[in-house]
Amino acid sequence: MYCGATDTHLNCSFDMSTTRILLITTALCVAVSGTVFAQNTRSLSMKETLKGTPEPPKTQFKTRGFTPRGAPSANQVQKEIKKRSLYISRGVTSRGATPQAAFFGDAKTKVTEVKAPSSNPNHNAKGDLGVHPGEDAYLVEYHVDPTSQLKGEIFFNKGNAEIKSGSGSTRFLVDLAIALRDPELRDMKFIIEGHASAEGSAINNKVLSQKRADKIHSMLVEYGVNPHQVFAVGFGEDEAQFGAHASEWQLATDRRVLIYKLED
Repeated sequence: MYCGATDTHLNCSFDMSTTRILLITTALCVAVSGTVFAQNTRSLSMKETLKGTPEPPKTQFKTRGFTPRGAPSANQVQKEIKKRSLYISRGVTSRGATPQAAFFGDAKTKVTEVKAPSSNPNHNAKGDLGVHPGEDAYLVEYHVDPTSQLKGEIFFNKGNAEIKSGSGSTRFLVDLAIALRDPELRDMKFIIEGHASAEGSAINNKVLSQKRADKIHSMLVEYGVNPHQVFAVGFGEDEAQFGAHASEWQLATDRRVLIYKLED
């Protein structure tokens, strides 16, 4: 009887241990599957946003000066394009090179050597340009699809370009890299804009926002994105919506990363 009881006890213990292992394994599989599903869902959502507005048809059918019923009108096929521009001091470099060599040697962008203006041309902005009036500067101009705007959920440690630990920023960048590597986006080009609040030195904010944009670029490349598919530029406080003495919530709103699809 004792041996039988012991055998039964041992058998029960074995069954319970096996069941426990199976339950833990199943839970882990479900958790991993859920994470992968969530990641795929986020990447797909990013991809759809970054695609922006589809290109309009290149040709329209016309019959003796009028548009057939059901054919898109000229107004319907127009695609909204937004021009973006900023001034960068010629002393500010990106990844050890000038803007032309570093990230603006592309037909979708234009870089002109100019003298910096005396004030911010964007009269609605509350920040300064981050360049000294009259100094040698680059005027950087490009066009984007505004419907492709993706606001980056990326957070940095205060005062530097290091990603804030535990902020979810790395997960966001992994999902973004998956989206950018998708065949539907692979042949498109994108711009990463770093923006700062108006507190502190405008020149330091310009430099820091460039370093942060470069950090994002380098991490995306580490995750398999073609380095020539994405460009990085730091706006500093050029487009700050709130002044230096605004509330912390308002200042935080101005500290942002925006990603757009580049247009010709």
